[in-house]
Parts: sequence; structure tokens; C-alpha cells
Amino acid sequence: MSFSNPGYLWFLLTVIIPLILYLMPLPRKRVNTSALFLWEQFLRNEPFGKSSERLKRFLGFTLAALIITLLVFAAADLSVGTSPVKAKSLIIFIDNSASQNAVTSGKSNFERAKAAAGKIVESLDAGSLVSVVEAADELRVIFPSGVPSRETVRKIESIESFDGPVDMKGMLEKAFKLWGNKEGTEIYMFTDRNPPESSWGKRVNAWIAPRAKSNAGIIALSAERAGEDIVAKFTVANYSGNKATLSGTVFGNGRTGGTYEEKDVLPGASRDELVRFPEPGRAAVNVTLGTESISDMLETDNEARVIVPSIDEMRVNVVWPDPKTRNTYVLSVLAALRAEGVGYPVSGDESEGGAASIFVNNVPSAMPKNSSIIICPYLSGFLEVQGLLDKPVVINRQADDPLLKDVNLRGLSVKGAVLTKVPSWARPLVWADEQPVIWAGELKGIRIFYMGIPASASSSRLPLTASFPALMRNALSWMLPGPEILRPGEYVNGWTSRKIGFIENKADGKSHAFSLLDAGESDLRNISGKESILPPGRKSLAPLMTILAMIMLGFEWFLFHNRYTE
Repeated sequence: MSFSNPGYLWFLLTVIIPLILYLMPLPRKRVNTSALFLWEQFLRNEPFGKSSERLKRFLGFTLAALIITLLVFAAADLSVGTSPVKAKSLIIFIDNSASQNAVTSGKSNFERAKAAAGKIVESLDAGSLVSVVEAADELRVIFPSGVPSRETVRKIESIESFDGPVDMKGMLEKAFKLWGNKEGTEIYMFTDRNPPESSWGKRVNAWIAPRAKSNAGIIALSAERAGEDIVAKFTVANYSGNKATLSGTVFGNGRTGGTYEEKDVLPGASRDELVRFPEPGRAAVNVTLGTESISDMLETDNEARVIVPSIDEMRVNVVWPDPKTRNTYVLSVLAALRAEGVGYPVSGDESEGGAASIFVNNVPSAMPKNSSIIICPYLSGFLEVQGLLDKPVVINRQADDPLLKDVNLRGLSVKGAVLTKVPSWARPLVWADEQPVIWAGELKGIRIFYMGIPASASSSRLPLTASFPALMRNALSWMLPGPEILRPGEYVNGWTSRKIGFIENKADGKSHAFSLLDAGESDLRNISGKESILPPGRKSLAPLMTILAMIMLGFEWFLFHNRYTE
């Protein structure tokens, strides 16, 4: 026998209370009489001091002492048996990722995992130390290292589902940094898949939930603006063992934007869908999936959400040195990009609004208020122009950078390239004869893309190549707001949520979307479960002792009440 909470044994000292109560003389009855023989009759019938009265008093005290002892032992969690866990310290590792929400036989695997973890904690001896962590977007300590108790079990029961993917290997390595170097420490995982290899080695013990055999979900989503339309592209997958007929609806700001037809999807297969619908304003796009043809065991991945900015939020202001003289190449590129949702007012005023600005052959006098593309300025402003290269140069090197995606400028000959000093907050992207001619950077939230190559066919062939619109598109995509596809736990403006759904950010008044969109979490066919990792260990006697104490309390009250009222 052993106690899980031996600290409660100090309450055994309260046995002194009934001892004092039973040693105190009870008040005697007052009887008025006018004759001496009545006193004699009263004293003859008075039970005080008789052996029967002493037995009652002894029995009452014994019952009271036993009641207190049983309740104290129940609080200290007296148990029989020995825990099969021999480790000095245990880490209870709860996987609360989206796939754990799969429902089999009317109960989610996440609830099963928490119940199994609670049983392990209840089986531990008082000498063990236990810590409880959850693996969500980060490793969270739910219960710090301490003696296992009912509070530990309550902490496990309070863990909530994350509804997103979890980097299991990364979380195990973080747990190893915290506890792995302590001798005698083992980790007990409660998950739905085989644990990955980690620094824990053979010190990992796994409880694996039953495999859920049927599921269909949305595993990829992208949405972009095409002028006044929104194009949603997504992938639906069937992870059940049978063929599934999948269809669904796409909503924009709560209104039906379109549907995709019912099509059969084979087991383990997926299909891509595209829905286009008109919406010029900022749109909360919600893609839903119908799973009536199968017994779907995971509902979290049956919808995905994304926020698409409005046309006004993607507007670009173009500043020309002379409003009457405009660069036709830049105009052509912007006209093509406008079909992708980039609109612009033609203006020579720097104060004109817009999410971004383009300065052609000039530069603002001060740091611009919004992100800007600066094309070949001939006069200094907030950037110092160092002059023109006096001879043609050839571009011989470019960086491996997302801003140069689908852009290849190597071998391009350039006349009259404009040189500026690359600021400390910027990075060079393209070099001509080791001179940086294109660079980009960000200062206090303002993004600047500088191109020292003239946008004219007489200076270089750049405006005539496919690299020029790709370069402009990359720069504007870097500056303009894009679709927001957020998963639980991702941070936006310093806030986050662990629950799927639309969340309103009170700081900016905008609603942001959270979705699962993870093939690994949707595929529930990974392995067969093995729920038991330990044989039965300690068995708590607390419930039995509590019941016995209540029964004894009834007898004790009967004896005490009779004695007090005699």
C-alpha cells in the first residue's frame, strides 16, 4: 500500500477533536421534585457510570476516529498494488493536433488519449515526479514537474484541441532540451501515430489511438484576385477505404459564390477544383465540403477559409516626372497586372494614396509614406544618386531571392544604368560588372524596390523581355496585401487563436480566417492503434473508504444524538 498525497496525513491530528467531545461531560437533566424517594428513583434509573454507557461512549469515539481516518486516507489517496512505471520522472506528452479529433465508436481519440494519460498518472507512486505538456503550435507546459495528484489529472482533462497540424519531431526535441538530460526520465506520448525518431531514443513510450478508417477533407487552398473577380483554387481528398462522391460550396462574405459538382474520388486520391465568382470588395472566402457519401470521422478539415483583399487595398499610385510624358512599357505592364486586381490612378502627385507607389525616372524627396518601386531616378531625393555608368555594362550576377522568381537578367546589356548607394537596411539583388543595379529593403514597415536599369528599349532589352513584367509583379506582390490563409497558432499583428473559425482582430477591425489545410492531419489511415502501454498498476481505495466513512457517519450520529437527548 502507498499514498499518492501523503501530505494530507497531517489531518489525522483532527482525531483529537472527537476525543475532547466525548470526554466532556454532557449536561444533566433538571427534575423538580418535592419528595426524597423520587430522587432515589431518579438516581437508580440514571445510566451515567454504568458499563453500557461507557461502551456507547467508547463506540461513538471509535466510529468518529475511524470516519476521520478513512476520509484522511481517501484524501491522501491510499492505494494497493505497485506502479509498473519504474522511471523516477515522467513527461506526459499529449498530442492535441487536428487528427486527434477523429471520432470512432462515438468518442474522439483526443478524449481517449486524455483518459489514458489520466490513468497513467493515477497509477504512479508517490515518489514519482510527473510533468504534463501539450503539443500544439508550440510546446506548452500544462503541469510543471511535481508529485502526481488529482490536480495533475484535472490539468490533463482541461487540455483543449488545437485543430491544426503539429510538428511532432520538433516538439519532442524541445521536450528533450527541457528534461531529456535528467537521469531516469522517460516520456509517455498519447497520440495517433508512431512517434518519430528523436533524441529520446528508447525512452519514448507511446499510446496510439485507434485508427479512424474514413475521412475526406480540403487539404489545400489558395485564392487570388483577378480584377473584380476572386478565383479560389483548392484540393479535396478522400482518405477513406471506399470511393467517395465529393462536392461542396464556395461562399464569399456569407453569400454563395459557386459550387463544384459531385465527382467520385477513389480511396487515397485527390482532385483539384477551381471556382470563380465576382466580388470587388474585401472577401472572406469559405470553401465547404460535403461528405454524405462516407462516414466522415473528422469534421475539422471539411471547410477552409481565406481572406482576399479588395481592389482598393491593392491600388497602386504612379508618379511621373512629367504627366504628359509617360513610359509606355510601364503602362503596358500595369495594364496587364490590373487584370490580376491591381488598379491605379494616373497622377503626378506624390500625395495621391494607394497601397504602393511607382516612381518612374524620379525619386521622392523624403522617405515615402507607403511602399514604393523606384525606377531609374535621374535626380537625388531621399536616395542619393551617384551618377550614370559612362559605358555599357553586362549583368553578370543575380541573387537567389523570391523577388527574382521567374526573372533571369544574366547577360543583359545595359546603357546608362543609374547608380545609388545601397542603404544599410537593403540587400543587393542584381549586379552589373560587380555594381549593384537592383536592390530592395524595408525600413520601419516601408518596403523599397530600386531598379537602376532604364525602362526603355534604347537602353536595354529589359522592357521587351518576360523578366520585366515578372520583376514588377514580384515587387508589387511583395508590397501589396495578399490573401491571408492562417492556421491555428499563426500570429497576425501580435495575436493568435488556437481554434478554427473566423476571429475578429479588435486592433484593426478585420476578420481573419483560420483553417486546417494539412494532408498529414487529414489522412487518418496511418497506422493501427495500440491503446495500452502499461498493465494495471496501483488501484486507489479512496472511493471505497469514502463510502465506508459515510455509512459509519450515520451510525455515529445515531449514537451521539441518543446520548445527547437522554
